[in-house]
Amino acid sequence: MPKSCGWTTKQFTADPWRPYYHIAAKTGLINDPNGFSFHQGRFQLFYQWNPFGCEHKNKHWGHFSSSDLIHWQAHPAALAPTDWFDKNGCYSGTAVSEGEILNLYYTGNVRQGEQRLSYQCKAVLHPDGHVEKLGPMNIEALSNYTGHVRDPKYLSWQDQSWLILGAQTLDQRGGICLLQQQQEQWLERRFISQEINLGRPQQAYMWECPDLFELDQQWLLLACPQGIELDQAEYTTTNLSGYFTVDMSAGPAELTINSEFNLLDHGFEFYAPQTLQHQGTTLLIGWLGLPDDGEHPSVRHNWTQMLGLPRSLSWENGCLRQRPIPAFKALAQAQQGDSYRSGEHQLKGFSRSCMLDIEFTECSAFQLSLPSADDSFSLHWSEGTLVVERGELGPLNSDTKRIYQSRNGNLRQLQLFIDSSSFELFVNDGEAVLSGRLFPQQAWHKGQFKLESGQAKLQLTQLSNSWIEEDLDA
Repeated sequence: MPKSCGWTTKQFTADPWRPYYHIAAKTGLINDPNGFSFHQGRFQLFYQWNPFGCEHKNKHWGHFSSSDLIHWQAHPAALAPTDWFDKNGCYSGTAVSEGEILNLYYTGNVRQGEQRLSYQCKAVLHPDGHVEKLGPMNIEALSNYTGHVRDPKYLSWQDQSWLILGAQTLDQRGGICLLQQQQEQWLERRFISQEINLGRPQQAYMWECPDLFELDQQWLLLACPQGIELDQAEYTTTNLSGYFTVDMSAGPAELTINSEFNLLDHGFEFYAPQTLQHQGTTLLIGWLGLPDDGEHPSVRHNWTQMLGLPRSLSWENGCLRQRPIPAFKALAQAQQGDSYRSGEHQLKGFSRSCMLDIEFTECSAFQLSLPSADDSFSLHWSEGTLVVERGELGPLNSDTKRIYQSRNGNLRQLQLFIDSSSFELFVNDGEAVLSGRLFPQQAWHKGQFKLESGQAKLQLTQLSNSWIEEDLDA
């Protein structure tokens, strides 16, 4: 079975887009995070992985583990498409710790000519690192759906076991299918679908990567609807990631959606998030990519795609907050900063691996630009609207602009992470996040910013690398 290894110093320095502190595979394509869990004293994270190339095929489950969510240890791949029930791909799923074993739930993808078949499968990760496939689960026939039924998320509800599946009905409606375990069989209890209203009501043709969890006494349903066209000209992707608030007072079988669909990330590339609830904290990690995004320049280095930073979630005053986990402070090295009043200024010291914190006092308009030889990356705030532009620095033929309209119209704080070929921007202490990929030919060393009024305190922090180590189980 292929292994997911760390990279050497020589490979790292020869590759201008290799991330310093984000998760990426040494070779091949990486996409959806899978099986985000805590088991045997370590965080476990699996991921969709094609070890043989940079195309969306040959999907394995790669495997990392970590003690701190920062430094990730690579392990041999956990699942490979080698059996009749998953021969065309081991698709996304979840993991549940049970004593000394870790149960893996995933979708086996099978193609027979033009027909697609989906099998919801189970495997077990044993203490010695060996993964045992148990094959398809005993599920009653799901006759109302196409072959697009996948991405099982396990839910324990009042001593009951449930699976939430992304699904497509025979009339091309996307939604979630809820299964309940009764002894040795899984029975369908509910299908839920709702129009997505982001400017106008639309019906998605598929919901992928569902997740259902309670956050500070509010239940949220995460999903990735496909086929939704946003009215804003800057959004050409039809693959979105977001959430509904739901009423779970009567249990999963009576679940009701009671809000509009809300985007999880207002940036360019973010998809397929998974959550983990651990010691009172809800964590989320997603893929900094999209099913339809353009080719990445890193393909010339035989790898493509990456995962985002782990985020901590909270529900505050009826709103979702997403913040970078505090553990990233451990990567902080040299810091520099100062306070600035209105006018044009220059800030030196940017690098391929850094974090910029900005605190504003009575700011009406602000602009930050990171110019380079091939294009510039810029942020612009005015009249309650934040605009992020990356020009031609994104993947081939990708969008160049994103717009976020603040809920309260005030800009108080920004936190910008830059890591070789990605950025993640947290707005107003987690009120919103905008993420995306950047592929400048050369690293930025200085930025230019303009403050129309008020005052801004800027602090630029260099972040050390958290290179993924070589295989623990090699």
